[in-house]
Amino acid sequence: SNKETRELKTCQMRLLKRIVQAPKAAPNAIVLLELGVLPLEFEIYSKKLMFLQHILKLDKNDPVRKVYEEQLKYDGERNWTNEVMRIKQLIDIQVDDQYVSEISKTAWKTIVNKAIRESAVRSLNLESLKLKKVTRQYTELKTKEYFYKLSAKDARTAFAYRSGTLDIKCHKAYMY
Repeated sequence: SNKETRELKTCQMRLLKRIVQAPKAAPNAIVLLELGVLPLEFEIYSKKLMFLQHILKLDKNDPVRKVYEEQLKYDGERNWTNEVMRIKQLIDIQVDDQYVSEISKTAWKTIVNKAIRESAVRSLNLESLKLKKVTRQYTELKTKEYFYKLSAKDARTAFAYRSGTLDIKCHKAYMY
């Protein structure tokens, strides 16, 4: 449900900010983009879409498949089937159930992962447009190189600068 998802998302952000020693006020979108971490809700979308293929590959007489087919008839209702259709629309996957049922699991996973990552970057970039201190846009969800190349302390400083949370007054003392 939404409450549990929000709580998990909060835990995810607390952990990530603790790892990079970012202040609580660090923008969530920037934390995720700099670390190359997929937002939790997109992870859930991916799992649901993979389960969709599992359902669609079941025998037509399987009870789970029958429930899915029945839920398709109620497009205005809040049900799992309509949630999956909303996710497909949200991340711009424009394929029908027949196609999903016929392709391999690997091919479907590739399509889902690509769409999920592209959609997550678009969503996080839109969120970051609202920020005053950070104006850069990102093209992919990938851990930034400085995390690998710099010492932990220097990487945290680079992250603070890039996320707009670097306390310049505090760092002036180190410069002289």
